[in-house]
Amino acid sequence: MGKGIDFSMKNYGFTWCWTIFLLFLIFLLSSPPRVHCADEPFRVISRGIYAVGGYEIDVTGHQRGKILQLRGRVSYGPYCNLLRVSMKLENRDGKTIKITANVTDVGGGRSGLIREDQRIRRLKERVTDTWHAVDMKVDCKAK
Repeated sequence: MGKGIDFSMKNYGFTWCWTIFLLFLIFLLSSPPRVHCADEPFRVISRGIYAVGGYEIDVTGHQRGKILQLRGRVSYGPYCNLLRVSMKLENRDGKTIKITANVTDVGGGRSGLIREDQRIRRLKERVTDTWHAVDMKVDCKAK
C-alpha cells in the first residue's frame, strides 16, 4: 500500500500548539486598541447631561445681565482633586462663548459641584438667556 498523509496528532502535536498560539497572538495584536475612558470624546447623554473623559457632567448656564452663571455637578469617573472643565457654550441665537471651570474632589463615589460666575457681554435683545454646552474637555490638574 502507498503511504498517504498522516493527519494524526501524534506527529504534529507540538507544531499544532505553536500554530494555535501564534494565531491567537496575531489576533490580539491585530485587534484595535481599546479607548481608555479618559480619552472618551464629548457626547451628549441628554439635555444638560454630558459625558467626557470618563466623567458625567450635568451643567447649565444662565445669563443674568452681564453675569453668566454655570451650575452643575461632575460625577463618576477617575478620582481627581482638581478637575479643569473647559466648555464651549451656545445660546439660542447661536452665539458661542468659552468658559473654564475648576471643580474639586471628583470621581468615584464623589461628585464635585460646578459653581462658576463669569462676566460676559450683555445681550441687547433680552436680559436673561440659557446656554448649553456644544463641546467640552476635561483635564485633571491634581490627583
